[in-house]
Amino acid sequence: MIQFGRRQFACACGAGALSLFTGCSGGDSAAPTQATPAPAPAPAPLTRLSAGCGLANYGAAAQGGTPWCAVSQSSGRADVDSAFAQESQSLATFWGVQPKLSFIDDCYGANAFAQPTDVYFGLKMIQDLLAKFQFNTATPIWSVLAHEYGHVMQFQLGVMSPTAPRSPAETRSNELIADMFSSFYLSISRSGQDIGGIQASLQSAYDIGDYAFNDPNHHGTPVQRASAFVGGARVALEYLQQQIPRTLAAVYQRFQQELVRVLSGPA
Repeated sequence: MIQFGRRQFACACGAGALSLFTGCSGGDSAAPTQATPAPAPAPAPLTRLSAGCGLANYGAAAQGGTPWCAVSQSSGRADVDSAFAQESQSLATFWGVQPKLSFIDDCYGANAFAQPTDVYFGLKMIQDLLAKFQFNTATPIWSVLAHEYGHVMQFQLGVMSPTAPRSPAETRSNELIADMFSSFYLSISRSGQDIGGIQASLQSAYDIGDYAFNDPNHHGTPVQRASAFVGGARVALEYLQQQIPRTLAAVYQRFQQELVRVLSGPA
C-alpha cells in the first residue's frame, strides 16, 4: 500500500508559484532528532490554465476575481509524483483511458476536477485527505482520482459536456455515477484487500455530500454519495462473481440502474 509521510504541501496563493516545505508540520513527536533535509528541487514554472478552472467553490485570484489555477506537472515531491504515476497507470490500464494528470495550487479550497483529456488534482486536497485519516491510508486520494477518471469516461461516452450548462439534478447524477466508477475500480483493483482504505474512502464520500439542492454544483447528499459508493462496489462484486466481461458502455448502463436505486432511497 502506498503511504506518504507527514510532510506538508504549501501553496502560494496568487503568487504564481508552488512550493514544498519539508518538515514544516513535523513528523511523529517521538521521532529522533536529525539534520534538516536539503530543500526539495523547485518544480517547473507554473502556467495558468485557460479553461476548466472557473468551477464553483474553487476560488479566484486577487486580480479582478478571474478564476485561475496554478498548474504543474509535479507535486514537488518525488514520492507523491511516483505514487500518482503508479495509480494513474493502474486506472489507465483498467479503463483504457489515459488523461493527462496535472497538479494544481488549490489553496482557495481543496479541489480536483476533470476535463475530457485532463485530470487536475489539488495539493491541498492531497494534504487534507492524508491528514483526515491521520496519514494511515492514501486510498481516499485514489478514490478521488478514480472519481475524476469516471468523469473522463463520461465525457468519452458523450453523457457529459465540459461546456454545456447542467441543472443541479444533472450534476448530481453525473457525480453519483462518478462515485460508482471510483468504488467499482477500487473494489476490483484491490482484489478484496485494503478494506480499511476502502472504508475510509466510503466515509470520505459521505463527508463531502451536500444539501445544496438548487445549486448547479450539487453533488448529492451525504447519504446519496455513500449509497452510490456502495452501489459501485455492489456492481463490482457482480462482475467478479459472475465473471462478466468489463466494457465501459455496459458498466455505465449498470451504474444507471444503481442510480435509480440511490435516488429513490433516503436523501
